[in-house]
Amino acid sequence: MPTTKCSCGEELHYSTDKVGLIARCRCGRPVRLPEPPPVKKPKTYEEVLDEEQRAASRRRQIIAVLAFAIVTFVVVLIFARFNHISPARQPQRVAPTADEP
Repeated sequence: MPTTKCSCGEELHYSTDKVGLIARCRCGRPVRLPEPPPVKKPKTYEEVLDEEQRAASRRRQIIAVLAFAIVTFVVVLIFARFNHISPARQPQRVAPTADEP
C-alpha cells in the first residue's frame, strides 16, 4: 500500500486507484497522492555472480597497474644509481699553467 507524507509529518496511506488525486490531511492541508516507485525485482543468482566477477576483475586490473608502477619506479631508481658518476671517477680539472695562453 503506497504511503506519502504531509508537510506536518502525518503519513497518508492510499490505494493505487487514488494515484494523482488530492487528499486532505488531518491538519487540513491538501496532499497530492503520488505514484509509488516501481518495485525492483530481486537479482538472479547469475546477475549476482556477474557483479562479483566484474568487481574481482576491476580489483585485479588495479593491482596490476599498481604493481607495474612500483616495478617501473624501482627499476628507474636502480638505473639512476648505476648511472650516477661517483666523485672518485669524475675527471679532474687541471689548473692552467703560467705558460698556457
